Amino acid sequence: MSARLCGPASLWLRHAAVTVSVAALAIVLRTAPGSGSAQFHTLTEAIATVIAAVVGTLAILRYRSRQDGLHLMLGTGFLGTALLDGYHTIVTSDAFDQFFPSAAEALIPWSWWASRLFLAVSMVLACWVWRREATAATWISERLVYTLGGLLTVLFFLVFALLPLPPAYFRTLPFGRPEEFIPGALFGAAYVGFVRRRDRFRDPMELSLTDSLLIATLAQLLVMARSFALFDAMFDLAHLLKIAGYGAVLVGMLASIHRLFLQHEQAARQLATKNAELSRANRLLARRAEELKEANALLQRRNEELDQFAYIVSHDLKAPLRAIISLATWLNEDYAQTLDADGREKLQLMVDRAQRLSRMIDAILRYSRAGRTRGTPERIDTADLVAEVIASLAPAETIDVRIEGALPVVTYDRTQLRQVFQNLIDNAVKHLHRPHGSVLVSCRDAGDHWRFEVRDTGPGIAPEHRERIFRLFETLRARDEFESTGVGLAIVKRIVERNGGKVFVESAPGRGSCFAFVVPKDDGAAEMSHTTVETVRAGAPT
Repeated sequence: MSARLCGPASLWLRHAAVTVSVAALAIVLRTAPGSGSAQFHTLTEAIATVIAAVVGTLAILRYRSRQDGLHLMLGTGFLGTALLDGYHTIVTSDAFDQFFPSAAEALIPWSWWASRLFLAVSMVLACWVWRREATAATWISERLVYTLGGLLTVLFFLVFALLPLPPAYFRTLPFGRPEEFIPGALFGAAYVGFVRRRDRFRDPMELSLTDSLLIATLAQLLVMARSFALFDAMFDLAHLLKIAGYGAVLVGMLASIHRLFLQHEQAARQLATKNAELSRANRLLARRAEELKEANALLQRRNEELDQFAYIVSHDLKAPLRAIISLATWLNEDYAQTLDADGREKLQLMVDRAQRLSRMIDAILRYSRAGRTRGTPERIDTADLVAEVIASLAPAETIDVRIEGALPVVTYDRTQLRQVFQNLIDNAVKHLHRPHGSVLVSCRDAGDHWRFEVRDTGPGIAPEHRERIFRLFETLRARDEFESTGVGLAIVKRIVERNGGKVFVESAPGRGSCFAFVVPKDDGAAEMSHTTVETVRAGAPT
């Protein structure tokens, strides 16, 4: 139990009241005539034996559940004390007088003293173990404790049975039984040891144990030590105090067990509440999963409808465009002599615009499908893939397009990754704006991802246009000056971001551009291409 259940003030008040009460009884009964008897002694010792046996058994059971040294020492101490008390009860009866070498006047007090000494030593050891466990795990051999306790108990049995005992009463001294100071001092030491660390009390039994130790100390020092004859008033009072001390530990042990049951019931209720909450959460999660499944199915249907719509629209729009292009071409060819130069130019302009519109429709269709229709991810040697892209683009001889350094092996959709490299490299080649130049493809390790870069020696991009170039149909030059649909970079951005990466550009006017995108690493993240592609040449040599 915590100190809040019994604060320092209430603890000292209670123990002060016990001390005053025992001292008052000792003073009052000191001169009282002996009123006890052998029968009363046998009855009190029988009661003490039963209580000690119950306390020891409960302590061992608690030790089995808690595995703490305190309960092991208590269980061993009280079970050994119960055996000694029972032995004391039997051997001090009239029926066994002839079987022991010592007279009753010596056998009774020394067998009492043996029981008290055994318990006092056990309590000192229990206090030591309890305090040690407060700062560090203390290893205690359960078998060793049981063995030593059993051997000491048997040793006491044999001493009483085989050896004549010295006198136990010294009636000429102020204290009739001075030997009682030894267990009394040990009980007092254990009491002080427990009380000094009362802030560690976490169990009702620990608090009740201090009550028992105080009673035992007072019974030994103030009461039994002042007994001058068998069955006198102090003798009887000491036996009653022993029962009270054992009873205090028993009450604490029962309160501790009751507290344990309450905690178990509370934990069971909390567990039931948590299980109910978990059950509700599982049902909610199941509903959400079903809703997500339905939403995914709906999204798939919408995507299929969108694909069909895009295809139909592109087909229906391109059909009249093809007719317009064919008609304009036919007019330009058949009426070339009739039309003047301005008319022929306008017809050719109409053909160019219709063809541009056709290309834009194709670009819209490609963009709508980019990153949405996925194949099965596979292990891709990006060096081989980039080499294929460069070869398929076939840049002019005056433009150097090459791989710089090693490229990694990644897990990706091959078609989508090919689109990314193809659009980036093609964009770089187209925007060099001069017949000579170079485009370099490289990669570097960026921790949890790969950073691919496509660098060119083009005119560069102003800072205010770096976001704009990734928008659909956005171009930095007029289409009459430079033919482009403005879709390539938008497709790159869409594919990369849908695969968990990101794309960006680093550039400045007159210093070329570096388009970069990142690809998350997979389990084979450290694997680099074993294909030696130091330079994939397409164009002028380096």
